[in-house]
Amino acid sequence: MKRNASVLLAGLAVLAVASGAMAVPYASGVTQSGNTVNFVLNQDATNAWVEFDGGAASLPLGALTKGNHSFDMSGYSSYQIKVLGQSAAGWTQISND
Repeated sequence: MKRNASVLLAGLAVLAVASGAMAVPYASGVTQSGNTVNFVLNQDATNAWVEFDGGAASLPLGALTKGNHSFDMSGYSSYQIKVLGQSAAGWTQISND
């Protein structure tokens, strides 16, 4: 009986941690052809931007929907794609079933 209670408490602890987890928008599938960089957002973003050459310049992309996007990096040698999303407490459906 005591072992079952321990297992139940451990299971509830795992569920409590999992329910606090939230989906985070990110860029994936990044490819470059010449100066054009293509990427895929896993979910809608409230704001996205690109930082070039370690923050020397930036390109605001604004709010983007999930899916394919691209930008031109002419004149720069490196980039970072930065994405912010809207956080919500609890579970959030991010794709169609």
